[in-house]
Amino acid sequence: MALTEPQLQLCSTLADDGTLTLSLESKTPGPLGDDEVWVAVQAAPINPSDLGLLLAGADLSTAKSEGEGSTRKVTATVPAAALPLFAGRLGPPCPWAMRAPEKWSPPAPSLPTGRVCPR
Repeated sequence: MALTEPQLQLCSTLADDGTLTLSLESKTPGPLGDDEVWVAVQAAPINPSDLGLLLAGADLSTAKSEGEGSTRKVTATVPAAALPLFAGRLGPPCPWAMRAPEKWSPPAPSLPTGRVCPR
C-alpha cells in the first residue's frame, strides 16, 4: 500500500551564510513495509525541545515571509557567533514532519562535526 497524494513536510534549511529558511515541501510517501502503518495527523504541536534545532538560533527580529499558502517561505538570519553551534545543520534541509513511512530515529546529540537532522 502507498499514499499517492503529495503530503506537506516542514523543512528547516541553514545555509553557510547564516540564512535560515523554513518551508513546506510537497513529498509523496513511498510504499509501506509489511511492519509499517500510515497514521494521518490533522494537527500536532511542535515539541519545544525541537525548536532549538528547527530555528537554529535565528534572530527572529530579522524574519521575512514571502509567498502564499503552502508555497510560503520564512527566512531569518542566524548570528555569525551562533553558526559554529549549528555546524551539523548546515546544508540540506532538515525534515520535521511527515516522518512516516520513512524509517526514522531520533537525531543524534548535537556534535559540531556531525549531521544532527533526522533523515
